[in-house]
Amino acid sequence: MLSFVNELIMLYLAFNRTNNLWMLHIYTLIEFCFMIVIYSHFSEFHFPRRLGWWIIIVYSLVWIISKVSVESFVGFDNYSSPVANLILTLVALTALYSCSQSVERVLWRTPLFWFSIAVLIKFAGDFS
Repeated sequence: MLSFVNELIMLYLAFNRTNNLWMLHIYTLIEFCFMIVIYSHFSEFHFPRRLGWWIIIVYSLVWIISKVSVESFVGFDNYSSPVANLILTLVALTALYSCSQSVERVLWRTPLFWFSIAVLIKFAGDFS
């Protein structure tokens, strides 16, 4: 839903010939935080919630520093987005490993497995 709203606003700005790349920067931060919070709520994945909040805080600081010093809001996010993709890919791989080690039932019947596969397809495929 968040992605849909973001795309509608970006489309509106593009039709009005307004720079909409700043929305990608903000969306990357919101999406990253949202994904880490989702992973911290899976009971099969022994991902400590405190670690999730620390990852969010550290990435948010990196995001702010990159926006202030390296990247501008009027261009593409060349540095903060790949960092988020890398972290989420590593979290998804860790979740898949954890899921495969602790699952007593069939692996592909667990929601954590399918969520991690979707995260891997999206975020590992976004590396450019």
